[in-house]
Amino acid sequence: MKQNIYDNEKFFEGYSELRRNNKGYNEFLEEPAIDSLLPNLNNLEVLDIGCGFGFFSTKVIKNGAKSYLGIDISQKMLSEAKRLETEKVKFINSSIEDFEYHEQKYDVVVSSVCFHYVKDIQNIFDKIYKSLKPNGVFIFSVEHPICTSLLKGWHTNESKIHWPIDNYFDESKRYQNWFTDNVVKYHRTIETYVGSIIRAGFTLSNLLEPSPSKDDIILREDLIDHYRRPALLVIKAQKTANNANSRAQRSPNRWKTP
Repeated sequence: MKQNIYDNEKFFEGYSELRRNNKGYNEFLEEPAIDSLLPNLNNLEVLDIGCGFGFFSTKVIKNGAKSYLGIDISQKMLSEAKRLETEKVKFINSSIEDFEYHEQKYDVVVSSVCFHYVKDIQNIFDKIYKSLKPNGVFIFSVEHPICTSLLKGWHTNESKIHWPIDNYFDESKRYQNWFTDNVVKYHRTIETYVGSIIRAGFTLSNLLEPSPSKDDIILREDLIDHYRRPALLVIKAQKTANNANSRAQRSPNRWKTP
């Protein structure tokens, strides 16, 4: 069963407050990283996977995109996003897994901090690859594998504070208490994210681990945590013309846990 934690009342209230008050890392880390990787959007068709409140649509259209489609499994999120609908901006209530990815439809596909909720990431990357036009761009962010490996937060031991990592190569389901109990996330390594992109046929263009600037930390002292360990992994890939004609051969990684 696909998880729809954002329609949980307690979770939605907590997450909404976090975004309204900019208490998370979106404004300082995730959004600037995504923006830095975007191509010129003039006259391009954009798909936003896990669009949430739809804020990204305003930026996309302001920068000249021909159209924007946002999809999200959460009806609560989309009820607010739909206020932004225009002739060029549309939203669809769908899970990532069930969405119909039309072949060679989009110029740019973007996804913000949601693929760690998806069990079969290879299947989704394959679908995204097919949905992009030749030379199309795919940009996504996820919680950094250093964070998802344990999901236990900061640990204090003998007056020293550190971020514990454990079972990094055990790619399996994790549970986190975040606004509510037992939020499900799927941990996978950096190698798996990159390898899955390549096996789908993409060419890797860039990989970022955004950190706060000194000025950001002055504005918000709690951002120092994200300087001590990476919070996010951001990847940009491209469906080059050559790749579109000849996809990379898949070879399962024999070192991974089934």
